[in-house]
Amino acid sequence: MEYQNLMKEIERGKLVPIYFFFGEEIYLVEQLIKAIVEKGTEQATRDFNCDILDAETTDGKTVVGIASSFPLMADRRIVVVKNVQKFSPSDRKQLLSYVQTPLESTSLVLTAGKIDRRQSFYTFLLKYSSWVECKKLYENQAVDWVKHQLKGKGVDISREGALLLVQQVGTSMWNLANEIEKLLTFSWGKDKLDLDDVTGVVGLSRQFNTWEFTDAVADKNLKNALTIMSGLLEEGQSPVGLIVNLSQRIFLLTEIRAMLNKGMSHNEVIKSMGLNFYFGKLYVNQAVKFTDRELELAVRILLKADFYIKTGRMDPNMVITLVVYGLAQDESKKSFITQI
Repeated sequence: MEYQNLMKEIERGKLVPIYFFFGEEIYLVEQLIKAIVEKGTEQATRDFNCDILDAETTDGKTVVGIASSFPLMADRRIVVVKNVQKFSPSDRKQLLSYVQTPLESTSLVLTAGKIDRRQSFYTFLLKYSSWVECKKLYENQAVDWVKHQLKGKGVDISREGALLLVQQVGTSMWNLANEIEKLLTFSWGKDKLDLDDVTGVVGLSRQFNTWEFTDAVADKNLKNALTIMSGLLEEGQSPVGLIVNLSQRIFLLTEIRAMLNKGMSHNEVIKSMGLNFYFGKLYVNQAVKFTDRELELAVRILLKADFYIKTGRMDPNMVITLVVYGLAQDESKKSFITQI
């Protein structure tokens, strides 16, 4: 079935027992999963009736056991199993046995990368499932997709601007979606975007950008953070500006961490803060990497760094370097940051 046709069926609440999504375009796969989860479960009972599994860390017996269980205080259970191509022959056999006679109150969603349809495993899945092949876009399709996505958010973009975005980012919908979010953030309030807007965000001649820098620090990837920071400083980026960007991310992670500490689920945090689903997952995963103590120290480090730069007490490049070391390492390695 075509992606759009299946999405319409899901939105109408017409869910089936077995789905199979495969192909290289992960963004489309995730969009379909999101739609099925939201339509098939209620927020109040979602934690009891929605399981996200991966074939790398589970087996066929476990999948069948969960899928064969009736939903709790709800009409439907959703079970998602990613990367089924990694199942062993015995796991595949158990899965196929269930697929032929599934429980009607369960929607089992199976995903895989690129497949060989000649293999009997996939032939069976295609026969007994509602399936969609999620193909990568060609460049001209990606340009139209970018324009459509922005149009849906009330923003027009020139074809030249959309083409530049695709040429610089590639045709991956996931990467394009991330760049569109950046474009909307840095062009806030504008309803028409052109080549200059895209150039300013993507950076036609730039190797690095502040978004990648902030992500590297929040992911505690010290090596990447230092590499990107050096590139940004060479390009003339202000250390004060980089500290502002880091401060915004740390304050966001602190707020997310506080919600998680109250027992809220990841999805509840994302919804409560009104975050984009994909960026929300990214931010929540980053917040989990920090302890409460580390986030408290991070705020103190950033405030102190801002003071030292503005008062001229230390070279700005040295300050931002110390900040990156302080934020991108575990608490046990932060002692020397007291130098600033």
